[in-house]
This record gives sequence, structure tokens and C-alpha cells, in this order.
Amino acid sequence: MHAVLAQLEDDVSERDYRVFYMRAIEGLSVQEVAEATGSTVEKVRYRHHRVKKRFAHLFSLYTGVE
Repeated sequence: MHAVLAQLEDDVSERDYRVFYMRAIEGLSVQEVAEATGSTVEKVRYRHHRVKKRFAHLFSLYTGVE
């Protein structure tokens, strides 16, 4: 899992990774992430969705599980 997160951090922008990390790892709400990053709720949802798809792809590459 650490290798996947490290690769993800290299692959996406710092802002996108931060949004993903705050939502997926820290468990913050969309509203909390938006406030913490100075972004809108819509942008947080978009960024999280996009990076979550990238994470799933990397996870499948590292584990062989789709």
C-alpha cells in the first residue's frame, strides 16, 4: 500500500494528492477538505474521483488484483 501511495504522489499534482489523502486516508468530509484547501466542494469531488481512479489502477498493477 505504501508503494502505491508513493507512486500516486509522484503521478498526480500535490493538490490532487492532498485532496485524495485527506478524503481517503484521513476520512475528512468533502466540505472539510474544501475548507482546508480553499477549494470548492465540486472541485474536491472532481479531484478525489480522478485520483481515486488512478489509485485503483496503480493498486491493480502492484497487486495483480483488478
